[in-house]
Amino acid sequence: KIVGTEGSFTMTKLLPWLPLASVPIALTYFHFANLDDPAFSPKYRQELIDSFSIPDDVRGGSTRLQTLLHIAFPYLTATFLYFMISKQRATELVKVQGVLKSTLQLHAAVFVFYNLAGELFPNVMAKLIGSPLFHADAITHLFMSALADMFFVGALLFWLMSIQDAVPRWVTWVPLVQSVYNVMNDFRWSFPDHVPGGVAVPYRMIVIDGGVFTSLLLSYVYAYVSAEIVEESVKKNK
Repeated sequence: KIVGTEGSFTMTKLLPWLPLASVPIALTYFHFANLDDPAFSPKYRQELIDSFSIPDDVRGGSTRLQTLLHIAFPYLTATFLYFMISKQRATELVKVQGVLKSTLQLHAAVFVFYNLAGELFPNVMAKLIGSPLFHADAITHLFMSALADMFFVGALLFWLMSIQDAVPRWVTWVPLVQSVYNVMNDFRWSFPDHVPGGVAVPYRMIVIDGGVFTSLLLSYVYAYVSAEIVEESVKKNK
């Protein structure tokens, strides 16, 4: 405990607020940064603000409305699950076995593959998606690193779920909604006008990725509606 003049409080109350300390530090840095640096010049800052008003070319020629419609499906799926499933049903423990267990393990394996392929063999991944070589510009490097991070976290989550005896039903929403998002990506990649450069992702990649994640999605839906409930959790919620 940290003892002060007005009493004491535990570190567990303090630690959740520590990340907020980075906000004033970051703002102070941006404010006092060397304005001779183009990245922090007033002109650059204004260009950054103006870029929010650019109507098109959000992602390879798609308008913001098209992109919004694309991402609406996973958002609506998550919203539907949250509001339409009762809290009692959402917190029921479902057994991790059979279809659910194997689907989670396959999902984790796919994410491990994408993580390692993107980190160790970016040129191979670039070739698979129709680009001659991996373009190592700043934004590509940034998003490739962030994407690999998310693949790793997702793989870890799905593997940890698969080795549990039971999990709350709401936890199974995560891989289900992720599969919805991925299937929508595969659908979008089928249209050259919505891909940077107007060159569509090769259909072999769409068929393989789309086939895998459509299978995962259908398996999750089946597992969700047919999951065996741990009776103790039902009694506890009553």
